[in-house]
Amino acid sequence: MANIRVTPEVLSGQGKDLQTFATELQDILGLIDNKVQEINDGWDGLAEGAYLEMYENLKQSLDQFPVLVDNLGQATVSAADAFSNVDETLQTNFRG
Repeated sequence: MANIRVTPEVLSGQGKDLQTFATELQDILGLIDNKVQEINDGWDGLAEGAYLEMYENLKQSLDQFPVLVDNLGQATVSAADAFSNVDETLQTNFRG
C-alpha cells in the first residue's frame, strides 16, 4: 500500500515551482540564442554555416524543454487539486 507523505499545498507549490522553472528556461534559451547570434556575427569561415546549422537542429529540441517542464508543472498542480478534493470528500464522508 502506498504511503502519502505530501500535502496538497506542498504538491501545488512544487508544481508552481516547475512552472516558474519553465519560464526561466525560456529566458535562458533567449540568452543562448543571443550568444549564438553574437558568435555567428563575428565568425567568417567555412565552418560558420555548419555551426549555425548544428545549433538550429539542436534548438528544435531545446525549445521543447520549457514546454515539457511547464506541462509537468501543470500536471502536478492538477494532481494537488485532485488530491485536495478527494481529501475533502473523505473528510465529509467520515463526518457523516
